Amino acid sequence: MRVPDNAVLAHANQSRIRCVDLSDTTNVMISKNCISFARKRGYLKGNDSEFSFCDAYNPLSFGGRRLSDSRVWAIYRRLTNGMDRYLPYVEGKKPMSQVEPLPMWIVPDKKLTVNDVIECLRDHFEGTALAMDNDPGAGLYDSSFRPQPLRYDDGGTTMFNERPVATTHTAFTWVCQLRSFMPREVGGVIWWGNDDSGMVAYTPVYCCANRYGSRQRNWQIAPLLTAIAKNYKAKSEHTTTQLRITVAVISILALLLLGALLFLHRRHKQLTAARNVLHQTNSQLELLNNELKTANNQLSEKNEQFSVLNSQLSESNRVKEEYIGRFMSLCSQYIDKLDAYRKMVNKKMKNKEFDELFRISKSTELKETELEELYENFDSVFLHLFPSFVDDFNALLQPEAQVHPKQENRLTTEMRIFALIRLGIEDSSKIAEFLHYSVNTIYNYRARIKNGAIASREHFEQDVKKLGQIQYSFLLFYRKIRKPKKNESANILLAFFCAFVACRYLIWNDFD
Repeated sequence: MRVPDNAVLAHANQSRIRCVDLSDTTNVMISKNCISFARKRGYLKGNDSEFSFCDAYNPLSFGGRRLSDSRVWAIYRRLTNGMDRYLPYVEGKKPMSQVEPLPMWIVPDKKLTVNDVIECLRDHFEGTALAMDNDPGAGLYDSSFRPQPLRYDDGGTTMFNERPVATTHTAFTWVCQLRSFMPREVGGVIWWGNDDSGMVAYTPVYCCANRYGSRQRNWQIAPLLTAIAKNYKAKSEHTTTQLRITVAVISILALLLLGALLFLHRRHKQLTAARNVLHQTNSQLELLNNELKTANNQLSEKNEQFSVLNSQLSESNRVKEEYIGRFMSLCSQYIDKLDAYRKMVNKKMKNKEFDELFRISKSTELKETELEELYENFDSVFLHLFPSFVDDFNALLQPEAQVHPKQENRLTTEMRIFALIRLGIEDSSKIAEFLHYSVNTIYNYRARIKNGAIASREHFEQDVKKLGQIQYSFLLFYRKIRKPKKNESANILLAFFCAFVACRYLIWNDFD
């Protein structure tokens, strides 16, 4: 097979030629009976196109992969990258169907020198999985050299040492260097190494030497020395000229570089000053941004506070509208009732039914009826304003202390007391006056309910005041900014309630 001029081919006592294109007569040569002889000997059973020289005449074994092709791999990996992919092949542990065989040749990553080739001949698998300096045979000094045989017996088991390129039982090695641009007598050199390639210093042997130990036939070499000296002198002068030109160019470049460095230094100082100004400006902008954020936060808080104010004003207006409407309705009803009472009294006086009038004025039935109607109207209006008051109120109490009205849309006495507290009427004497109970009775009701609170007893009434509010925290902001008159809605309700009671008592006082 023809090896490309830019490629490197290595062999190590193991055939590596496999299937090739036999029709490529430019790059492949084969003897006429190579295939027929293999078929005759039983080495080939398939078609001629399936002929593999390696498989027919030198089939691979563990030794062929581990002890022979491993050296080829060691050389190839020194000359190009990507050879670790073939490590499973040279280890010989997996069958051929599971590994990728080595390529026939490789193209090195750079042009090789004599020293590159010599270093390949001195390889001991350094830095690889097959390295010989990290196994038990390396000994105390991690040696890569093995003086014992390649294979040896250990209790009936055949053992082996790795077979590197450089080995102690090497007789000699050489590297041929062909230089067509030089005279034949000195253009061809054999770099000779006697014994182990890992320890020997290679000696050049020129083509003009016909035997070892000769004086290199000075009479043949003498005419060449003059030509070599002239060539050397011419090359030296040429090199000197090139060196002078190079020094001049480098000097000019150095001056240009110095000027560039001075210019860059000046620009660097300007940039540093600009950077400092920019940093100060950014600091000022950051400070202004922080102030703007603070102003925005304050504005946002103000907006929230105004929103709460609007919400509270809306609630207050709703309470006003509800109670004003109910108050006007009640006033109209009591005007009608007063007129009816006037007619009834007038009639009985005409009929001289003074005893009946006395009985009516003395009885408390009318008062109790009016009080019941008063409670019913209050309960209706309050539950219309706070529909979930009953459930929310009981949620503040322990299960055994909860209060449940017997009728729908009605409040118990305890709930009615705390409903007035929800509206802002906290004075027990006022509550007693409104509900027609004694102050002690109101106090006992309040104490008994607070004793059944789930949370703190001291904060129970404050929790009651929060019932029905959207967000109590907003109410705090509202009260803090607006500073309204305390219990404004309660005062309105109190006024309506007083007017309502006054209308009731007008009837009773007429008869007293």
